[in-house]
Order: sequence, then structure tokens, then C-alpha cells
Amino acid sequence: MNFIKKYFTTAPFILPVAGLFLFLMTFFEILNFWTDGVMYGTGYMLRPLLAIIYTVCWTGAVYLKKWGMYGFVAVTAVSWAGALLFADNDISRDTLTLWQQPIPLNIIFSVLLLVFFKKFHINNNILSDREEP
Repeated sequence: MNFIKKYFTTAPFILPVAGLFLFLMTFFEILNFWTDGVMYGTGYMLRPLLAIIYTVCWTGAVYLKKWGMYGFVAVTAVSWAGALLFADNDISRDTLTLWQQPIPLNIIFSVLLLVFFKKFHINNNILSDREEP
């Protein structure tokens, strides 16, 4: 139970709420596309994997770990670059456009993380002073 309390109290309130939203979206991606993946093809089978990567990185960011923030921003950048460079490929169009249409949620969430970047630096220094060997 301590990890749940820490999840909601470590970061600013908007980050855990967005994390819950990402968790729900990941859950629905898994339900929708792993059950109907044969009908839609390989691209849709990879969408839950990308959603899980986003959610794991965001969870790390909620605990104010820099790897989570860097990971989320990097996955967003690679996803957008891949979607733009390989727009003609069906698999990349189906997979890499996760959370880009109709609203680019991954960019909005990346900007949120970058806004709170200074808090990550301050809290990581405070947390490293408190940790016991």
C-alpha cells in the first residue's frame, strides 16, 4: 500500500492522474487488439507493446525518476519520427500512431514532463539524501 500512497504524493497531482489514464488506455489496447489482432494484422498486435512501454516510462516519471521522463520523451520522439518517415507502411501507420490521433496525447504528456523537469532534479537530490544504505 505504501507504493500507492507514494504514487499519488511524490509528483504533482496531474502526473499520477495522467498515469491512471495511460494505464486504462493500455488496458483497453490490450483488450481490443490482442483479442481482435488476427482480424486487423500485425501492426495492431504491436500497439499494446508500445502502450506498455509508454505506461512503464510514465510510472517511472511519476516516481520522479529521470529514466522515466527521458524514456517517455524518447519513445514519443521515435514514435513521431517513425510515423512521419514511414507513413506509407501499413504496420508503422497502425503501430506508431498510438495516441497521436485525434489529439497528440503523447506530445502533450511529454511537454508536461518537461515542464516539471526541474522538480525531478530537486526531488532526486532530496530523495538521494534520505535513502538509507
